Amino acid sequence: MKKFLRYTGITTLLTIIVFSLSACGHHRHDPEDKAAWLVTKITRKLDLNEAQQAKLTAVSDEFIAHHQAQRDKKKEHMDLLMAEVRKPELDKSALNAMFEEHQDHMRELAPKIIDKLAIFHASLDDEQKEKLADKLEHFKKHHSQDD
Repeated sequence: MKKFLRYTGITTLLTIIVFSLSACGHHRHDPEDKAAWLVTKITRKLDLNEAQQAKLTAVSDEFIAHHQAQRDKKKEHMDLLMAEVRKPELDKSALNAMFEEHQDHMRELAPKIIDKLAIFHASLDDEQKEKLADKLEHFKKHHSQDD
């Protein structure tokens, strides 16, 4: 009877663990939903007013536009990479061209994002800037690879 209860307990525990893990982060979310969630979270944490939130939304919208433009390119790049890997020898010029194309897009995007980010930053008061810096510091510590 003790063995039966032990095995039943272990089986129940394993079942709970499996179901719990199956619900963890394996869902695909739209980038738009992620961006809206992040804007809402930042708005709440920094106590932004409507004008500041609109400026933050402009930064988010620029990222979303970038993501949508790159969505098709990502598939093309993966197809090219898979084709190159299957070849007996890599075509370095094709891979370099793919990399350059991506870098060109990033060079084009960066000033747009930075301009909108600077406008948002200028709208923050000193207390909000300090809160933002604290959150970034926490993020840095939490996600740092250095131990």
